[in-house]
Amino acid sequence: MTPNLLILCLDCLRRDHVTSEIMPALSSLGRAGLTHTGWQTPVPWTPCSVASMLIGRPDAFRAGPEGCLGEASLVGRLRRTHRCGAFLCQATLATEDALWVFRDFDDLWTCSDGSWWGPVEMTQVLKQFLPWRDQQEGPWAAYVHLFEVHEPFWPEWLGACEEPAPRPDLTDGIFTTLLNKETGALGVSAKEADYLRRRYRAYCTNTDARLSDLLEDMLDGQTVVIVTSDHGVILGEDGLWGWGVRPWCHHPAALDTILLAAGPGIEPETLEVGACNSYLPDVAVELLKRSATSNAVDLSAVERRLRDLGYI
Repeated sequence: MTPNLLILCLDCLRRDHVTSEIMPALSSLGRAGLTHTGWQTPVPWTPCSVASMLIGRPDAFRAGPEGCLGEASLVGRLRRTHRCGAFLCQATLATEDALWVFRDFDDLWTCSDGSWWGPVEMTQVLKQFLPWRDQQEGPWAAYVHLFEVHEPFWPEWLGACEEPAPRPDLTDGIFTTLLNKETGALGVSAKEADYLRRRYRAYCTNTDARLSDLLEDMLDGQTVVIVTSDHGVILGEDGLWGWGVRPWCHHPAALDTILLAAGPGIEPETLEVGACNSYLPDVAVELLKRSATSNAVDLSAVERRLRDLGYI
């Protein structure tokens, strides 16, 4: 049997927040299968990282569509066996400069309107992805990009989990309006910094709870589920905040990402060796092979058993 493949990317998720206390559903997924603790992005900025993952080379975004001609992308390696779809709601991914990264997909759905950011984004993306999944008559592969863990930390994203902000401007695009993009400084007090870290943690917990049903549904014995992130976020370490392409952004908190995988044939395993996320196509194909092998029927063994029982 050829298994399906779901790659779920949680934009801006820090590796150290995928714990049983903060994100129990994702943590459980990792314990059931593969957890890679050395997974990193080459550049902590969404278009660069996603291009690295899907094209399979760390400099793919900088090289551009002409520079990547002939490259065997993840989707290119699956096209013979899977119908491939991408579902995303992230402004920088939906620009003309970035959409070429998704050129190999059979189907692409995106919403680039900034007003979609927030909890409605997951709802809208899944409204597109789930019917598409159910309509496929053969094996499918999907890349689903979600934005819930990402700044700007608007209060309405959390609903009942909301904590009052120490000051109004800490709830509306802080890394857009307050961050010094030359130095990485944010200009907040220790109390305000603690508030921002707690709010990010609450976003992670809230997102994990909303994803738990989807993850349980996808672990159906026919699908390999890979959960990753495009980059992390610096939350005050060494006086720095944010992520991006500037030199100070290359901090482990922004570079360290996650790679979790579960599905048929994937045994519990933890990998600690450092790896660039451009290896995602190789990892995905290897996990699909493991899964297909685990579901294969050894006909010769069946025949031997039938002979032993006297049916042949």
